[in-house]
Amino acid sequence: MDLNAKINFKNEIGSFTHFWEMGFGSERPFMVLREENILEHYKLGVEELGFKYVRAHGIFHDDINVIFEIFDWQNNKKVNLYNWRTIDAIYDKILQIGLKPFVELSFMPRPLASGDKTIFYWNGNITLPKDFAEWCDLVNNFIKHLIDRYGLDEVRQWYFEVWNEPNLTCFFDGSQEDYFKLYDYTAITIKKIDNQLKVGGPSTAKGGWIEAFLKHCFEEENYATKEIGSPVDFVSYHGYPTDVAFYTGVEKINFEEIDYWQQMSKMNKEIVKKYEEKYGKKIEIHVTEWNSSANVRDLRHEDSNQAAFICKSVFDVENNVDSFYYWTLSDIFEEMGWPDSEFHGGFGLITINGVKKPAYNAFKMLRMLGNKRIDASIKDKPENIGIVATKEENKYQILLWNYIPPISGMEEYDKLYDMDKAINCKFSIEIDGLENSKYTLKKYLIDDYHSNSFTKWNELGKPKAPTQEQLDILKQSMDLDLVSLNKGLFVNENKLNLEFELNPASVVFIELEKK
Repeated sequence: MDLNAKINFKNEIGSFTHFWEMGFGSERPFMVLREENILEHYKLGVEELGFKYVRAHGIFHDDINVIFEIFDWQNNKKVNLYNWRTIDAIYDKILQIGLKPFVELSFMPRPLASGDKTIFYWNGNITLPKDFAEWCDLVNNFIKHLIDRYGLDEVRQWYFEVWNEPNLTCFFDGSQEDYFKLYDYTAITIKKIDNQLKVGGPSTAKGGWIEAFLKHCFEEENYATKEIGSPVDFVSYHGYPTDVAFYTGVEKINFEEIDYWQQMSKMNKEIVKKYEEKYGKKIEIHVTEWNSSANVRDLRHEDSNQAAFICKSVFDVENNVDSFYYWTLSDIFEEMGWPDSEFHGGFGLITINGVKKPAYNAFKMLRMLGNKRIDASIKDKPENIGIVATKEENKYQILLWNYIPPISGMEEYDKLYDMDKAINCKFSIEIDGLENSKYTLKKYLIDDYHSNSFTKWNELGKPKAPTQEQLDILKQSMDLDLVSLNKGLFVNENKLNLEFELNPASVVFIELEKK
């Protein structure tokens, strides 16, 4: 297929915010203390990808020992005592490398839990508190301790998200009303300490409950105060194009439509806008989890098509969200047990031993985009193909991707994609609006053979536990490949034409720098 694009770098269509750089998802906070490599991965995320916040499940999980019971013999009763030592060690390390916490308030500590239902290999308790007064006391003391240790100005920059995916029974042993009650008590507790602290929810799967949540926060009785309304600074939700599997209960993984993210983000943006206009309050929108598949053993996470999926998804939600937290940065992740292989289909951008995946390089390309959005169009554009143009000072950037839609199921890897919908194309870009000058042109590529440690791992025989020699080979193939460099490109009549192939499951980044 021949495709023609047009870009005019004189035609700015607005500023361009790198909203996806706000943060990333991670394994539970305790891993920061247990696994040294995860902090190295965090540092890469900050330094190379521009991430600013980290979100993880389980800040109140039992492995952190935040609360424990003793018996007060003098008063003949049990008393809860708090231990902040582990939390301090975690947050100290996170802050030292330039990150801030996006605090997910979960799971229920055993001394406060009303039941024994858990999730994950490490048994996070998903039940409600047996006593809401005790839960509020925990939250109150937690927030006050953070302020005492890190200062009010610092903690005001953090976010406090109530629970995780309460619309899934595997994550929350309660109803929607139960969640709203938990939210009310938590939000009121936080706001009594300082009204500028940021609190929100519902942190739901498949973008659910946003309408019901905002209706409750603005128009319904608060379970804690018995007055109308509950504090809310942001809404949060999650999405995976395989979410349908969780709702139907089927074992087979089913993929939703290619415009999944575009439609869901638009729908929730419209809901939020309605309440903003009605009540005159700004409400931030944070997608605090997203990926191509909710399965932590899905090889689709590893290949170059994942890089195309990332680019497509980021621009499908543009203007509809304030942040877009990729789940996750690192494969050091054991919700379903420790990874059994270097490449195993994990959520991360980086393998357990620090090998960067094609997905990592997609975020590296995104990081290289400028801060001014430029009008760019493709005639008769297929939905698989995308283009973005930006500029910053004397640099001009073009990003293109070619995505292959997946098919349902967990069959052999070579049967994961709908190859009938794969598009091989020759691309021609007509560029206008450049100054007549000398330029350096750089072209970067992610595909099966470039910027692709997963392909190299397959060539090595798929070693589950690579030797140091094999890891060195993998790391030699993991960086973003510069495939074309022209330091003497002259532009005349303010125009330039570029031609190249854009193969399926690939991403191309072109930079022009005026000399």
